[in-house]
Amino acid sequence: MLYRKSLSLCSDGSELLVARIAARMATALMAIPSDDADSLMQARDALQSSLTIFVQQGTAEETAEAELNLGLVLQHLAVMQKARIQDSISAHQRARLLLTHPARRK
Repeated sequence: MLYRKSLSLCSDGSELLVARIAARMATALMAIPSDDADSLMQARDALQSSLTIFVQQGTAEETAEAELNLGLVLQHLAVMQKARIQDSISAHQRARLLLTHPARRK
């Protein structure tokens, strides 16, 4: 996957760039049609690692977008009984809070 190649080319000290690429990779992983949870679990992991950086260095908008996507991934995983629906709801609530009150960052 080209996203993995891009990640391998990032130099040290470019955490925000790595987080942005990983979040885009997660979006692509979410779009893969599959009956198993592998791509969704990879997307979840990529979004969670991206969120760690976005909360510290990113904008409120990109943090909210990652939270929304994480909520969607967790929702699909909950249907497969691989995640809790409450975690999906919490991600959506964090995104809403960021979009309505961007100054209230974690």
